[in-house]
Amino acid sequence: ARSLRRRRRRPRNDLKSLAVRGGGVLACLFVAIVPAQLALSQARLDSAIGALNAGRCGAARADANSSLSAVSQRPTPYVVIAYCDMTQGRYGPATVAMRRALRRDPRNWQLYYGLAVARAGAGLDPRSAARRAARLNPYEDLARSAPIRFRGHDKREWERAARDAPLLPPGPGDP
Repeated sequence: ARSLRRRRRRPRNDLKSLAVRGGGVLACLFVAIVPAQLALSQARLDSAIGALNAGRCGAARADANSSLSAVSQRPTPYVVIAYCDMTQGRYGPATVAMRRALRRDPRNWQLYYGLAVARAGAGLDPRSAARRAARLNPYEDLARSAPIRFRGHDKREWERAARDAPLLPPGPGDP
């Protein structure tokens, strides 16, 4: 009778042990997957930035979207997409992309500046975004000059200012 009890207990202990080991394996896999996703996202982002800087917006957009597929919480792929849209005169979609970037990094003056340019180019009031960029970084000339660049109430003046506005190219890491 004792040997039967021991046999019954052993499988239960083995199941618990197996469950603990399985949980450990899953935890290790999770810990390994996150850095791999970040590395893939970064590689695609670097490629997107290189393509953007070379004027190849189709490739830049594809690589930025691939970066977002790996890690969707980064703002920079949206910046790449927005800048491609702006260089192609597509300011409406650029506004959407900059807003998505800002949801991921809401205290970044560069993103507010980009949003001001995109809104102005789309004929939308850029003044609030321009003021926010200046408030977030009053020591940066580009941020400080944004409210001046996008002043007034004339939609055509905003559009002209957007076409003439310098853009800050995204760097290899997130802004």
